[in-house]
Amino acid sequence: EQREMRNQELIRRRYSYFYPTSCVDSSDKPLKVYPNPSDGRFIVESALANEGSVLMRIMTPNGMVVSDTHLERLNGFVQVDLTGQPEGVYILYLIKADSGKSQVVKVVKAL
Repeated sequence: EQREMRNQELIRRRYSYFYPTSCVDSSDKPLKVYPNPSDGRFIVESALANEGSVLMRIMTPNGMVVSDTHLERLNGFVQVDLTGQPEGVYILYLIKADSGKSQVVKVVKAL
């Protein structure tokens, strides 16, 4: 648990400057999020997450960070739960820790 907390802190420090203003996919890997819109529960599929350490950042359109999650090699997908957040549009970023490659998608939480 302490190791995970340390990893989270290192990721936050490394990406604390990262507040992107555009939605650009710098990776050649497809990113899928479904269902979209949803009640706040999403499945995120990305081959990028299979290549090693990835930061998943979820932000509001005005730049507020809702969550930062450090992901290690996944089996192609991860579940995201925004049920505790208000309805609206969120921006989901996947960022490779080593290369800086990123993927961006807009998700909508509705009733």
